[in-house]
Amino acid sequence: MTARRVVWAIFALGLAFAAAGVALLLASLDAPVPDSWGFRGFPAIFALTLGLPGALIVATRRNLVGWLLLGAGLLSGLQVFFEEYGVFAVLVRPDLPLGAVSAWVTTWIWVLLVTSVVIYAPLVFPDGRARGRWRLLGIAAAPVALFLAAALALSEGPLNSAPYVVNPFGIRGFHAIDVETNGMGPAFVVGFLGLSACA
Repeated sequence: MTARRVVWAIFALGLAFAAAGVALLLASLDAPVPDSWGFRGFPAIFALTLGLPGALIVATRRNLVGWLLLGAGLLSGLQVFFEEYGVFAVLVRPDLPLGAVSAWVTTWIWVLLVTSVVIYAPLVFPDGRARGRWRLLGIAAAPVALFLAAALALSEGPLNSAPYVVNPFGIRGFHAIDVETNGMGPAFVVGFLGLSACA
């Protein structure tokens, strides 16, 4: 398989996950889903609007900016799929497996998506290279993003992006975000402010 085919296969995979997520959304429109940030299914838009430019850039120039956008498109497709499968498997068909795990993924996957688009793509724009001391920003942003994602992934209690599920991997007594009180723990504050500073 040529490199160009790999690029378009990644783009198609992101779209396929997005389409499957939208199909699950339509199959669970009546599910009692609590309000959360954004409207249901919105990451599907980014699977196309980030993934397509990324695929075009990589197919013609092999530029790191393109790879970042292409990866963000795939992450967007995965996000909407996991979110909607979580809704469907927990609230509509609780006999289906891995519903809580699927919902858990949506709690932290957005951090990777935002970091790639908001920090890394501008950092290496337009030729795919970070210049001079700006490279230090790229080095710093990765552990900060991983810290924030891990904090969200391990927070005890209802998931911040899917409050109808109790975190299956939460650490007892650790609260990055307390959904029940809308409180933010120190780990979330440090991670979010750190990522905002990098941006």
